[in-house]
Amino acid sequence: MHRVFGLTHKNPMHGKHHSEETKRKISKALTDYWRTIPLG
Repeated sequence: MHRVFGLTHKNPMHGKHHSEETKRKISKALTDYWRTIPLG
């Protein structure tokens, strides 16, 4: 989770203002995306 947070925190989109719903959608999409990648 820390790893995902670190990556999303550096995402250029992170600093822009989004509605809470959009932020949740982006967060879920990113989480699902990183889950599909082998982190080893």
